[in-house]
Amino acid sequence: MTQETAKNIIVGELRKRISVIISMVFFLILTILISVTLPLLFKRLVDVTIPARDMSEAGLLLVALITIPLVSAALNALYDYRREIIGEAISQALRQKLFKHLVNAKLRDLELTDTGHIIHHITRGCGRVGDLYIGEDLLPLMSNALMFTGVLVAMTLINWGLTLITLLAFPITYLFSKRLQNYVRTLQEEFLQVLESGSSTLQQVFSGIRTVRAFNGVAHEKARFDSWIRQHSDIQAKTITLHNVILILPTHIVDRVLMGVVFGVGAFEIINDRLTIGDLIAFMMYTPYIYGALRAMLQAQVTTTEMKVAIEGLDKFLGYEMERQGGRDLTISQEAGPSIQFEDVSFDYGRGDFALRDVSFSVRPGEFFGIVGISGGGKTTILDLLMGFYAPQSGRILINGVDIQELSLKSLRRHIGLAPQDIFLWNKSIYENLAYPDTIAAEAIAEAAAGTNLQPFIEALPEKYQTVVGERGLALSGGERQRVAICRAILKQPAILLLDEATSELDALTEAKVQEAIDHAKRGRTTIAVAHRLATVINADRILVLDDGRVAELGAPEELIARRGLFYRLYEAQKLERVT
Repeated sequence: MTQETAKNIIVGELRKRISVIISMVFFLILTILISVTLPLLFKRLVDVTIPARDMSEAGLLLVALITIPLVSAALNALYDYRREIIGEAISQALRQKLFKHLVNAKLRDLELTDTGHIIHHITRGCGRVGDLYIGEDLLPLMSNALMFTGVLVAMTLINWGLTLITLLAFPITYLFSKRLQNYVRTLQEEFLQVLESGSSTLQQVFSGIRTVRAFNGVAHEKARFDSWIRQHSDIQAKTITLHNVILILPTHIVDRVLMGVVFGVGAFEIINDRLTIGDLIAFMMYTPYIYGALRAMLQAQVTTTEMKVAIEGLDKFLGYEMERQGGRDLTISQEAGPSIQFEDVSFDYGRGDFALRDVSFSVRPGEFFGIVGISGGGKTTILDLLMGFYAPQSGRILINGVDIQELSLKSLRRHIGLAPQDIFLWNKSIYENLAYPDTIAAEAIAEAAAGTNLQPFIEALPEKYQTVVGERGLALSGGERQRVAICRAILKQPAILLLDEATSELDALTEAKVQEAIDHAKRGRTTIAVAHRLATVINADRILVLDDGRVAELGAPEELIARRGLFYRLYEAQKLERVT
């Protein structure tokens, strides 16, 4: 599949709106014809009407001189409206395509990317390309080119010599700006880096505000943000200055000098009866049009260099590898839940060390299967692979004998309920978090909440299920977030239930009640529970013990204790007693 690029998206959107572009050209041609006609009316007024003292024609010309600018302004407004529509449509198309691509990109790329950078490119980056570049510079380039052509013809018909003098501005300003193009690109890259770092800093500070305050980091973060403000001010000043140097300074100097020369030569031509006063007035009225077109085309050239940097940034994200698409649906017919097999599975996170090495085990239908081991031993990795978040480097993972690489990820995840270790909650109501992403009957939610000991807590809240949980659920305690996560997983009615440290932040009494809920929820399901606290899995049918990414032991809890291996040492270290 060919990688989609920002350029392809832009071209595709322009093709969709070819009828709008044609109407723009129509309004544009009318505007240019009117603009070219206006100076000729002044010429007529000065050279013919005034000397003839023709009051009737003077009145008509006066009406025309007042009406034409109003008509021109109306046509310009119609043209600008359509231009803005196209620019905004391209911005939105870029945002939609980029968002859709990134939410389907492989987790490894996303986890190594600063969230602030992603936010910056989706919001500001796409807007700069569509609204500012396409809408404000690229599309007007067509109008400026047509304006330039029409005015050039009219000026040449008046006096070709003065036209040649006027055109001297073009090679001078072009060569001047061309020499600065590399600096423009470098400066724009620096400017975008500063903007991205600002977005990143703000996102991190307010996401981690508890940590900032807990470590008395407010002053540190303020100093860091003040430093960013100074960087931004410096790079902004340089950018604006460069724009002025390229776009304003040379064109203003050149067009003022050349207009003086044109006026002087024109006066000489009038004295020698080779030019009329009306001709010179009309010619001088045309020069702002042609120099305006020059500045606009120069602006488009400079902005094109700047936008190449922004577009390359979008293309970088569009180049992220996607999660695999397609695959067959997973069908689970048995009431006890499916079987799960890991066959010689190896996986690493790209750091040079393996999280799992040749791991093989099987989970029987309806079994409550525990996974324990020391930190960093690969426990959570097993759940990540089973969810399809990553693909193993070697080996196979089977559900009911079917390799999950053959399955649709959507279908696979539809059958799995996950209560993760790192719990994410939306800054929305408890109901919306429990029902996400669907609408679930209040009765079903209340029943699940009661089973996970969440109901008494919710009923004590002033707004009950409509209580907003705050950013990442931080308005709730750790134990409350865990119970919400477990309840949310159970509400999916999954065939497979995955629990990752699901009771790590619960007190002993609440843990006992949640364990009862888990015991109830696991009926008719295949359940895998990853745990550091062995109390979570001590009643499991079997337990897998991992050590440095390898299978160390596998068996029923009593068997593992009797072997006096790694599980026994963990058991003794935690001073646990088997619940009977």
